[in-house]
Amino acid sequence: MTDPQDQATSIPGLEPGQLCYLQIPALDITASARFYERLFGWEVDPPEAGFEAPGLIGQWVTDRPPAPDAGPVGWINVADVGRALKDAQAAGATPREGPLPDGPRLLASFTDPAGNLVGIVSHDPGAPVEQAEAAAPARLDNRTMPDCAVIPQLVYDDVTAAIEWLCDRFGLLERWHAGDHRAQLSIGGCTVAITEPRTSKALPGRVSLLVRVPDADAHHERARARGARILAAPQDFPYGERQYTAEDLGGHHWTFSQSIADVAPEQWGGTSGPGMGRRG
Repeated sequence: MTDPQDQATSIPGLEPGQLCYLQIPALDITASARFYERLFGWEVDPPEAGFEAPGLIGQWVTDRPPAPDAGPVGWINVADVGRALKDAQAAGATPREGPLPDGPRLLASFTDPAGNLVGIVSHDPGAPVEQAEAAAPARLDNRTMPDCAVIPQLVYDDVTAAIEWLCDRFGLLERWHAGDHRAQLSIGGCTVAITEPRTSKALPGRVSLLVRVPDADAHHERARARGARILAAPQDFPYGERQYTAEDLGGHHWTFSQSIADVAPEQWGGTSGPGMGRRG
């Protein structure tokens, strides 16, 4: 590829201060190039890793990690946000938000195949809004269910005793209980369902859970001081977490994890996937 400074001067109508050259992190240059070519019609030239878009040139690079959350977000104009979001998902993207109205615009975002957060925007407030609403129906809220997508089910012989033990040692909070056979307990943004083995369809046996907490040392000290069996003391790990593990009264293992650094999977030997940018 030619020098960015030389190439930028070839863009017609280039103005001082205009964004004109863009580098996009990639895990696989060809895969990223084909994704943007398919979705936005950019002209690409792998293996040189360059692209040309309306009013913009750039390249895909592999010497820096993808940006799923931090940093600027580029918003790319499309004719139909709802359709573009479906096309992006079919091409390997992971939807993040939207479509959502924003004044005269319609916005949506996704993470590309490398894990970068990308925004798409339509400035036509007409038909695409209706199409987008049909593509993303509103979720029905239900006060019985917590605001999380995955709810582990743990089996205990005595649900009432388990509620008391977990709330006291691990700091969980009871959402509700049904008699002495079922309950939901929450910690942070996580919720677990606890039940007994006689009437439940949950599979019996020990379960291991990983729960994020703001302070692993303080949480460990509370659990230890109140008699929980500590299986592993707090320890720092190369993937940016400080963790300890304890066993509860039912034999289930709980690992409590505090984030202590922002570390990309590639920095400790992992590989980022298309769902890297998703939260919750």
